[in-house]
Amino acid sequence: MTVVFRVANSDDKDKNAIADLLKYVYDESPPAIEHFKALYELIYKEWHVGIIRDKIVTCLRSIPLNQNIRGTFKKMAGVGMVGTYPEHRRKGYCRDLMICAFEKMKNDGILVSTLTPFKDSFYMKFNYVNAKPHQFIELNPSWLERWKILPEGYSLKRMQISEGVRELRELQEYTVSQFNGGVKLFDDRWKEFTEGNPAWLVLVYNAQKKVEGAMYYSMKGYGNRIFGEDNIGRMGRIGFFPKTLEAKHALFHFIYLHTEQLVQAMLPLFPHEDNFQSWIQGHIKTDIKQHFISMVRIVNVETVFDGISVPEFEKRELCIEVKDPMCEWNNGILKLREEGGQLHSTFYPNESADTKITIEGLTALLYGTVDVGEIEYFGWLENLCNEDKETLLFWFPKIEYCCTEFF
Repeated sequence: MTVVFRVANSDDKDKNAIADLLKYVYDESPPAIEHFKALYELIYKEWHVGIIRDKIVTCLRSIPLNQNIRGTFKKMAGVGMVGTYPEHRRKGYCRDLMICAFEKMKNDGILVSTLTPFKDSFYMKFNYVNAKPHQFIELNPSWLERWKILPEGYSLKRMQISEGVRELRELQEYTVSQFNGGVKLFDDRWKEFTEGNPAWLVLVYNAQKKVEGAMYYSMKGYGNRIFGEDNIGRMGRIGFFPKTLEAKHALFHFIYLHTEQLVQAMLPLFPHEDNFQSWIQGHIKTDIKQHFISMVRIVNVETVFDGISVPEFEKRELCIEVKDPMCEWNNGILKLREEGGQLHSTFYPNESADTKITIEGLTALLYGTVDVGEIEYFGWLENLCNEDKETLLFWFPKIEYCCTEFF
């Protein structure tokens, strides 16, 4: 059967067909489907579909975002909602759809891609590599008793999340700028996230009435099994964005105020600020949870390294041949040089060199998910001389990673 792959249209036919596919594959709830339909006009260009005999049989979404990679923000596509009806699976349609999505990413100036897989081995076929999942710490609000009084001059204001988007966005962007993997959202993504979102938002104001902190959250249940064994009070889906220590204190104070109502709060652990053990008391141990694993991939080798900050190192250069079976435009020689503490790249397509690296190895280097020795051991890097190995070790040390968006 002939399959036609294209970007989705804005009409009701495509909207309803994608909605039906999402319901079948992901068992999306009626409210989630209605939310999708209500915002479809805003996001339809992010959807890729495969069509047989005028019927959509496979789809995926590619969301444009900005991701912090070693301190420099790069255009990233978050891939999600990949689905195919069962009668059309195992025929290569998803593979062909992903290739079409990669091509559009390149044409749109996207340099990297991330996703949250249903199974990592499936997306390894598309040359994605595993990265550390987002982690959370489970707290009892009563453990924050030492912060039961607000800092002097500070105040709190609680509202629906849609009422404080500007302040929330400013603080979210401040936070994600501080660690590898953090994600900034474009205007449409903010609208999609906040419009109709029932989550609460609390803002922290200092004595000058300026916002220093923000936290969005949802709640479920009450108390500790008062109304049944499965009913406990929980605070979850928390976005935690303090700009100062006083703001962090104020947000912990706000969580503490729920002590009689809730027994569990799931706070995100960010690489730049994960020392919650220093802020809590009255416990023996805490549980660290984690989200599904994150996976990453370079989409366009040619310019992705430009502007990446590295230590100055005798102005060394490195030439390496890249091999990418899925995105043919990445095959060739990548030449990297350091000037003034920043990398600059030149790309020579379809040329070869003695030192060779797979797209998986190059992605792992860029994101810092593993070190050079492991990349060699995995067979992703070949014929590396000692001098070039020293350069790579110096430029690309292993680094903590945390992707703050899920697709």
